[in-house]
Amino acid sequence: SKEIDWQPYFTTRIVDDFGTHLRVFRKAQQKITEKDDQVKGTAEDLVDTFFEVEVEMEKDVCRDLVCTSPKDEEGFLRDLCEVLLYLLLPPGDFQNKIMRYFVREILARGILLPLINQLSDPDYINQYIIWMIRDSNCNYEAFMNIIKLSDNIGELEAVRDKAAEELQYLRSLDTAGDDINTIKNQINSLLFVKKVCDSRIQRLQSGKEINTVKLAANFGKLCTVPLDSILVDNVALQFFMDYMQQTGGQAHLFFWMTVEGYRVTAQQQLEVLSSRQKDGKHQTNQTKGLLRAAAVGIYEQYLSEKASPRVTVDDYLVAKLADTLNHEDPTPEIFDDIQRKVYELMLRDERFYPSFRQNALYVRMLAELDMLKDPSFRGSDDGD
Repeated sequence: SKEIDWQPYFTTRIVDDFGTHLRVFRKAQQKITEKDDQVKGTAEDLVDTFFEVEVEMEKDVCRDLVCTSPKDEEGFLRDLCEVLLYLLLPPGDFQNKIMRYFVREILARGILLPLINQLSDPDYINQYIIWMIRDSNCNYEAFMNIIKLSDNIGELEAVRDKAAEELQYLRSLDTAGDDINTIKNQINSLLFVKKVCDSRIQRLQSGKEINTVKLAANFGKLCTVPLDSILVDNVALQFFMDYMQQTGGQAHLFFWMTVEGYRVTAQQQLEVLSSRQKDGKHQTNQTKGLLRAAAVGIYEQYLSEKASPRVTVDDYLVAKLADTLNHEDPTPEIFDDIQRKVYELMLRDERFYPSFRQNALYVRMLAELDMLKDPSFRGSDDGD
């Protein structure tokens, strides 16, 4: 465990795997809804379709046996533990079959299987989410964005029902004085949430969501949103991020965003450092050490030869950055040259921004930003 480089695993590999899993699941759901059968699809149909889609998308990987058969799952975990014991045990102990089988069973059936079952339990997942939310509450803007972008009618109905339940409770309170203004504000906020949910549900049920994509085909020219604007707008960025994950370019976008965060943090830290030095306080080495660790972490995660996936930029720029990290204190601008190259790559490479503008996700983004207008209301086609 100590020898594993956890940072790229948790920030890149597990995120990519989870993203792939969600894309397979959504595609399977879409296939189920597209079936013309009168009978509603069962849970078994969804599972079968999920693994069919997994084979289509991942080509040489299908986990259906391990995921659907307890016996095969146990067999797979035993084989996995056998490999681990071969790698970790001294040769003499590994040759002792009785001890090896005994340890293998303890690991497979006593540790890994119960752990997987616990992590797969919906109740455990929900409790864990509640625990995390208590530590960092979702802010108002993010919550409203989630509602406005949700495609799941069931989720929207659940939020609406919860808001209605809370409204009923607040209206039943017998209050006076200062409390009444607070309660009135809460009621108005909940009424607004309920209204947004209702309008979103109505839009999804009426098929307008699909029609915006079909309608785009009738436009002579779609409104152009520059890449600069997409990268600083929460709603637009979410659509572009989904597209980049589909095309395998997410590392470039995540690198650009990480460097933006690093620059702001580094500037703040150095400002704090200079003000402390003026006051006669000295923590120079500690601050510089933290900045160096952050800069090296970004380099290792996105630019080093070990990085997976790796951001593709000119080798001489990467070598120059590595030399700077080895011999100089990192500055807020240390990644600027490479970030500029990555931005130009996203802007000009046909796989990324140019193709995104031809994609259905771009049309949905325009619809969410209220920039998709009926052609009859458009003036001349001059300019964007």
